[in-house]
Amino acid sequence: MKPRFFTVDEVNVLLPRVRDAIEVVTMGSERLEDLAERLYDDGKPGGDTLVNVDYARTVLALQKGIELIQQLGGEVKDFRQGLVDFRSMKDGREVLLCWVRGEQKVVFWHELHAGFAGRTAITEGDEFKGDSMGPQ
Repeated sequence: MKPRFFTVDEVNVLLPRVRDAIEVVTMGSERLEDLAERLYDDGKPGGDTLVNVDYARTVLALQKGIELIQQLGGEVKDFRQGLVDFRSMKDGREVLLCWVRGEQKVVFWHELHAGFAGRTAITEGDEFKGDSMGPQ
């Protein structure tokens, strides 16, 4: 499937839905770590059926959160941080608009392979182009 490209405004319109989904992903990720410790006591699988059921439910919720973000056009990069990237075009090249849980709007971008450490603040003169499809 061809990736979708976004303007900053298009991503900002999607953020309320992304925020809800990333909360599910982040909390689910933390919950899975806790449950995994209980499930694998001393490296051996435990027999706690309730923990196993809770683990499966948490995995499904986390998966649904990730799928929603993907349907919106985002890419979850870090569960714990709640880091989501959206593809865009800047100066004729593909870049990523970078949003992390807690930010009110998209204020950073980075090159495709720069990652979080390469985040650059969006300045007034920056122009990011999308597919002109409008928000979904």
